[in-house]
Amino acid sequence: MNYKKSILFSGTVTIVFFLGIIYTNNIFHSALDVKKKELVLVEIKRGMGLSDISLLLSKKRIIKYRYLFNMQIILRGGSSNLKVGIYELSPSMTQNKIYKKISKGTIVTRTITIPEGFTVKMIAERLEKNGIARKKDIVRLSGEKEFILSLGLKVHSLEGYLFPDTYVLKVKMHPELVLKKMLKNLRKKITAEIKMKIQKQEKTLHEVLTLASIIEKETSISKERFLIASVFLNRLKKNMRLQSDPTVIYSLPNLKGKLSKKNLSYNSPYNTYLHRGLPPGPIANPGIQSILAVLNPSKEVFLYFVAKGDNGHIFSKTYKEHRANIRFIKKQRFRKVDLNYGTVSSSK
Repeated sequence: MNYKKSILFSGTVTIVFFLGIIYTNNIFHSALDVKKKELVLVEIKRGMGLSDISLLLSKKRIIKYRYLFNMQIILRGGSSNLKVGIYELSPSMTQNKIYKKISKGTIVTRTITIPEGFTVKMIAERLEKNGIARKKDIVRLSGEKEFILSLGLKVHSLEGYLFPDTYVLKVKMHPELVLKKMLKNLRKKITAEIKMKIQKQEKTLHEVLTLASIIEKETSISKERFLIASVFLNRLKKNMRLQSDPTVIYSLPNLKGKLSKKNLSYNSPYNTYLHRGLPPGPIANPGIQSILAVLNPSKEVFLYFVAKGDNGHIFSKTYKEHRANIRFIKKQRFRKVDLNYGTVSSSK
């Protein structure tokens, strides 16, 4: 009799056990709320174990039965495979899907496009807006001497060295890694052929990036970059001031509205209306076309250009021609232009 009872008890326990496994498995393959598809950011930090993670998911209302969640992961031998990172999870996801995301390290990324001509501050703002890194950290590191030296650069700022491109970046990525990724991209774009040209023309990469950044800010028209490059290079050869408006704009701390005559006398080493030669460094981060324009300028002998108002420019060889072009533009009402003001127009 006792033997029969023992068999019955064992059978009952086995059935309950397997029913429990089936139940927990069903829970593991179901979602808390299939209709609630809103994504929630969940950060799995270093040192967190399975129990910590399931508690966090429960508090975020992403899973309900945290102990059943733990049991299923332990049964799968996955408790030591959970990866650190930030994840986008939802109550509409099954526990199994959530587990797979965390065990595979499918962390949240954002595809960020940095346009040509963006400054460090503009890049920092875009990164912060997309949750990649804080603006103040990017700006600080971009001018931090020790960090810049650790990158193998002897410059005062990373302005000009953050290559404009489309990047896939982790949410809450370490700012140092973001900057290193952009610099690495620039170094990849500066091919052996480009390095050879820079050396052959007795320039430095810093000089090339500086002039390329000014060109980038002067025009968005690809074919004009080579003409504008020739204008600035021709002026440098003649020891003429570049007189580029974007260099003044970059130097002004809080410019509101359009550039004025008074702004042109603002005392800054970046102000090319006051100082001859190139400014101390880039005023933005140039794209490859502007870099190539510096190394392959047009063979024209233009010394001046003025904006038409449609993003294009009119080029001239003499100051007399330049003034005539300004009068023509004013007459055509492309825009109001002061005869004694405008890019490379203030003086002979």
